[in-house]
Amino acid sequence: MAMPGVRGRWRGTAYVAAAALLLSSAGLFIKVLNLGAFQINFYRSLVAALTIVVVRRLRGQPVAFRLDPLSLACYLTYAAMPILFVASTMLTTAANAIFLQYTAPIFLLFMEPWLDKRPVSHRELGAVAAGVGGIFGSRRTAIRFRAHGWCHSSRDCGLVQPDGGRHS
Repeated sequence: MAMPGVRGRWRGTAYVAAAALLLSSAGLFIKVLNLGAFQINFYRSLVAALTIVVVRRLRGQPVAFRLDPLSLACYLTYAAMPILFVASTMLTTAANAIFLQYTAPIFLLFMEPWLDKRPVSHRELGAVAAGVGGIFGSRRTAIRFRAHGWCHSSRDCGLVQPDGGRHS
C-alpha cells in the first residue's frame, strides 16, 4: 500500500479536525437552538443521509438499504441513540450527557461474552479500564476544581443540572 503524500496527509488531518469541531460543538448548538430533541435529530440525520447519498453517488456506488432483521435492529437502535443523547443534553449539562455516552464501552464489554459467545480479551479489558480511568478521573478533576474555587460555579464544572439539582 502506498503511503499518502504530504498533501494527502494534510487533507486527512483537516477532515479529522473538521469532524472534531462539528462533534464537539454539538452540545453547544443543542443548548442554543430552540428546537426539541426529535427536531434536532431530524435535521442532523437529514444532513448525514444526504452526505452519504452524495458521497456514494460520487464514488459510483449504489445507494441501497437492507431490511433484514439485523439491519432493522441496527437502524432502530441507532435512531434511538442520538435522540436520547440530544434529550439528555437538553435536560442536564452537556458534560453529563457525554459522560454517559463514554460509558458505552463498559456495557459492551460485559455484553459481548453473552451476545458474541466469546471471552473478553485482556487487551479489550485493559483498553476499557484505561478509558474508565480517564472518564472518572476527569469527573473527579471537575469536583476538585470546584472544591478549590477554580470553577466559578458548580455549573461551570458540569456538576449541576440546569434546574439547579446536584449530581452525585
